[in-house]
Amino acid sequence: MLKAKPSEHQLVDDGYQISQFRGNEMILSGLLPELRLTAEAVFQAGFALSPNPYPRAGEGL
Repeated sequence: MLKAKPSEHQLVDDGYQISQFRGNEMILSGLLPELRLTAEAVFQAGFALSPNPYPRAGEGL
């Protein structure tokens, strides 16, 4: 089973360094160092904002 994971992509030299976060790990961001969210909180918030988290084309959130 695939699980979604929030990730941060940071440009380093000629490529991107990718950091992935899971469950109750704190999301660490070089761009937003004061950010205090866990990976789980991101997904819970996304589903709480929309009765249909995956709308079809033409449907609003």
